[in-house]
Amino acid sequence: MKTKLKKGEIVARNMTLLTLLLSLFKAVIGYFSGSISLIADAIHGFIDTISIFASWFGLKISQRKPDQTFPYGYYKAENLTTLLISLIIAYTSYEIFIESIHKLTTTPSLKYHFWALSISLISTITSYFIYRYEKKTAKEINSSSLSANADESRTDIYTSFLVFLSILASTYKIKYIESIAGIILALLILTIAIKNMKISILSLMDATPDKKTYNNIKEILKNHKKIKTIKSLKLRQSGPLFFGEATLTLNKNYSLEESHKITEEIENKIKSIHPEIDSLLIHTEPEEKSTLKIIIPVENNKEDINQKINPKFAQSPYYAIISYDKSKSAIKKIKTIQIENKPKIKKGLYVSKKLLKYKPDIIITKELGDVSKALFKGNNIKIIITKKDKIKDALSLIR
Repeated sequence: MKTKLKKGEIVARNMTLLTLLLSLFKAVIGYFSGSISLIADAIHGFIDTISIFASWFGLKISQRKPDQTFPYGYYKAENLTTLLISLIIAYTSYEIFIESIHKLTTTPSLKYHFWALSISLISTITSYFIYRYEKKTAKEINSSSLSANADESRTDIYTSFLVFLSILASTYKIKYIESIAGIILALLILTIAIKNMKISILSLMDATPDKKTYNNIKEILKNHKKIKTIKSLKLRQSGPLFFGEATLTLNKNYSLEESHKITEEIENKIKSIHPEIDSLLIHTEPEEKSTLKIIIPVENNKEDINQKINPKFAQSPYYAIISYDKSKSAIKKIKTIQIENKPKIKKGLYVSKKLLKYKPDIIITKELGDVSKALFKGNNIKIIITKKDKIKDALSLIR
């Protein structure tokens, strides 16, 4: 991104010098030829020079590294310069409008027609290439200020051509052409100014930018196999970059390490498709289950909630697996399983691994070894140590 900003800075600097040079030529020839429209176009060019310089300045500041005062970087400097450029463009449209109204009552008078016509035609062609160059670079680096300058350069094409027509009309003493075209052009320039002003203000206020990018990212998240729901997705623009955050529900209870890998995978995929995204903070939440699966060590194989809890987790001969409805706070189903062929050593680890196959949400027991605790917690399973003697009493802890 720093390379892209540097490229934008170089483009803005070169266009500043080119626009300034062209404006000087128009001012000199306009002065000696007596062309008011050419002098007005030269003034318009000087205003453009200030606008492009502001863009260059914003792009240069944007390259500064984040610090303690600006931890998110200086990228919004570009949005501020875009706002400034938009205000200048709006003022330019006002000047063109007033000048066009004034010329409705004047009779054209001009000297050095050839030079005046030549410089206005050169200005039209040059403005076209400046517009193409700025627009292409603005898209490459996602620069709003450079894009605003490109829009202004596009109006310069029409302005310069309008000047060419007005000089041609002045040569043949034809009235009104310049004035009518100038009024239309002023309104066009004002429309562009308002559009760019809106973009910069929304960006400065952290409004959701670029609906297309937002919808694309949302679609990527929707199509990811491990994501169940998108609880929230927020994007904001800072200069040429986007920053975002998302809260997602995963479709199963992954461990902390697995969840981290999933979020990294999602972020890398989105950034590969949208390189303009600088940071995307993803927060994951486990799936909200309506039914919990609870495992409790018990003393016999009866499917009865009144039977006793075995005080020794690893040595228990049987384990009750209970399907518990959260919304109704009631048992849906209870069954008992037996784990056979337990080894003499590492019995707790052996039993815990066997029970993991049943994908429990909660383990209720009177005691549990450290190894088993670590294994269950690593798989995002809630452990409840209880002093209750019966299953029925222990389930009251769930409620």
